[in-house]
Amino acid sequence: MPTTIKSSQIPTTSQGDNAPPISCNFTMIERCPKLLPKGALAFVTSICAFGLSPYVRVQTPATGAKSPQYKSDSKSSAARLTYEDDQIRVSIPPDWKVVRLEHTERPYDALRDKYPAINGQYIPANGGGLAITKQGYLLTVLPVSGQVSGIRGGRFIEVFSIPWLGSTDDEQTCMGENLREYPQPVNRDLIFVNLIFVARYGPDRESWRTCRMGSLLKERPWFGGYFTTAEGDYIFRSNGVDCADKTYTLTGPAKVPADLPNADDPSLQKIIGEAIDIVASIHYKRCPPARFPDSH
Repeated sequence: MPTTIKSSQIPTTSQGDNAPPISCNFTMIERCPKLLPKGALAFVTSICAFGLSPYVRVQTPATGAKSPQYKSDSKSSAARLTYEDDQIRVSIPPDWKVVRLEHTERPYDALRDKYPAINGQYIPANGGGLAITKQGYLLTVLPVSGQVSGIRGGRFIEVFSIPWLGSTDDEQTCMGENLREYPQPVNRDLIFVNLIFVARYGPDRESWRTCRMGSLLKERPWFGGYFTTAEGDYIFRSNGVDCADKTYTLTGPAKVPADLPNADDPSLQKIIGEAIDIVASIHYKRCPPARFPDSH
């Protein structure tokens, strides 16, 4: 039988993966980012060769769950955790490690030293949500997520932080013209949007200089990504009565532009593929993502 692991036993460090990279040829559809609210996002017609996750566990949902739990299958040859709260249940691959969240008002603020691209302004329940890491990348799954602005779907600066820039004004100027969005499908409900730096108007544009990305003009630096619905929001809606909004993100460890991975790097693509598989395998007990605006 699965056994519950105490929070003090949850590992907080990542381990490398010596498995060979998995390559995947897919077409990503370009879409320009929007500075403030995000508009409708058509479903992607391109198909990527990522299969469904082999880590899905089918079991009877627990009843009366009041707080997040981690369970381990003691019969498995590779220790495998299952995260479960009152909304979701998801299996965690053994080479992804759980990052323990503090029970504070803004638990993600404490993670920014190690994972600088996340922004602790969005407010999940104290200690709630799932954060897992592999090779320095951080996948966050927040079934209950708030926001500090009144803008439907939130803003870039509420969910992400560009760590080498000194102000949110610089972040907005930089991303508004130079952080392009390349979506790829997850399942019928969700899309994963890659955020990639591209000098759309050339190296002499003021916004590109604000980004401090001059040395990477000919590269395709990958900044991070987020999961969303057809509405295209950073913070997306749930379907159901009294259901909070959700925020799912994937970010890397880069603190300066030179440390950003190339978007086509096989190791990065393997991480993205695994993150997509994990999110696609989530079992929703209630409050699933709202596929279309009128389903809310």
